[in-house]
Amino acid sequence: MRVRVGSRAYGGARRHRRDTASDAIDATRPRDATGMNQTQVPADARPLAEPENPEEAQRRLGNEKFAKGDYEGAVRSYSLCLGLKARNHVALSNRAMAYLKQNQYNNAEADCDTALSYEPDHFKSLQRRATARHALGKHRAAAQDVMRALRIEPSSKALLAQRQRILAALRSAAADAPFVSVRAAEAS
Repeated sequence: MRVRVGSRAYGGARRHRRDTASDAIDATRPRDATGMNQTQVPADARPLAEPENPEEAQRRLGNEKFAKGDYEGAVRSYSLCLGLKARNHVALSNRAMAYLKQNQYNNAEADCDTALSYEPDHFKSLQRRATARHALGKHRAAAQDVMRALRIEPSSKALLAQRQRILAALRSAAADAPFVSVRAAEAS
């Protein structure tokens, strides 16, 4: 004689046991005037948050890694964020800052260039590009970025200090430059 394992009757019996167990729990819950169970909501209960945007989640993860000093991990997270939304000027600017922390100034400048092509007046991108350009010895270009950023945030103390450092580097570079005399070309 053969017995069928997994038959409908077996599954039905299992369901029945589950139903009776939940009925026993329901019997202990208070009921309202209509006989329906009353649901007790804890005082500190909050509505469920909306599911987080994956792009936003990657950017937030990059921020957390950056705060912990994991700059390579931050670059990876910001890159994943950019894979989800390529024209994200904030993620580009944040990745540029992580590159700056790793002394990868060319990468930082490139990310800031791209971020500024999407959002021309993004203050942090201007400030970070100025930092990258200053480190690369592009003092005039860095000074232009600082001046542009100061038009956006004229009271930024950090930017004012950065301007002083860049202008001092410009003066030093001019003083160190070799003097070459140039003869005026005679008119023919």
